Amino acid sequence: MLGAGFSVYRASDFDRQPAFAAAFDALCDADWRAAGVWRWRDFLRADGPHPMVVIAHRDEAGALLGVIVGVWQPEPVSRFDDLFDQATELSPRWLDELGWPIGGFWHFIALTVAPAARGSGAQKELVGAALAWVLDRGGVAQVRTLSPAQGLPEAAAMVASLPAYAGASEQVQMLRALAGLCDEKGRPWLPILRVHPSNGADLEAVLFDSRADEVRSGAVTLRFAYQRSAEARAEQLARLQAWTAARAAVIAAGQAVPVSTSRGAAWFVEPEGALAPPWSGLR
Repeated sequence: MLGAGFSVYRASDFDRQPAFAAAFDALCDADWRAAGVWRWRDFLRADGPHPMVVIAHRDEAGALLGVIVGVWQPEPVSRFDDLFDQATELSPRWLDELGWPIGGFWHFIALTVAPAARGSGAQKELVGAALAWVLDRGGVAQVRTLSPAQGLPEAAAMVASLPAYAGASEQVQMLRALAGLCDEKGRPWLPILRVHPSNGADLEAVLFDSRADEVRSGAVTLRFAYQRSAEARAEQLARLQAWTAARAAVIAAGQAVPVSTSRGAAWFVEPEGALAPPWSGLR
């Protein structure tokens, strides 16, 4: 059950509730429309091609603090752009008494919080609410994300400046950036690698050439997987925390390689052996 301030919307609500649709668009404009990655907004209509859910968080005055958007598919999605090629056909036997899919996979594709709420834990609360909504429904649906790897081309260029990887392919440089770049505390350099893993998600797959509209991600989508078991998510989080601490120790010992960046200090820790990332998609 969702906590106070959280509400659940269907795609059809965007036709029936214009005030909410306008508030949603205003909140998401800077993060999605302005970046040119707004195509999925067309899914949010009564006759949209896929089952969709939007979980919204409001403050006590009713102002929209954040939203998380999910799209349902019968199997894990391996290419974001495939969502635009074919509508989902859903048999009534796949639906519960409220018309929501019972099994399959909910993929959370967009997470946005208001500027005033950033840094307050609002993202974590939204992810927690989305997990609770899926897992408390009594079905067997699984949770995935389709997250644009924003900042990955810049991170790959940072790795390319290292002699060991100067001649590597762009994909290798991207993978090494995901696995090896961190801040002084050992935390992953890309912000998205902190959002879902800090909630106990596993980076299940790195999907290259997945989204043609996403220049800032180099067309790469990261698919995170949330286990249904709270114990499994806690174990995954513990592995992340141990890895982060180990990398911080390497940096403190002066054994990491500093790299140039446009935003603050960064280090590269070779992701091998005990310093390999705790994610199945990078092993």
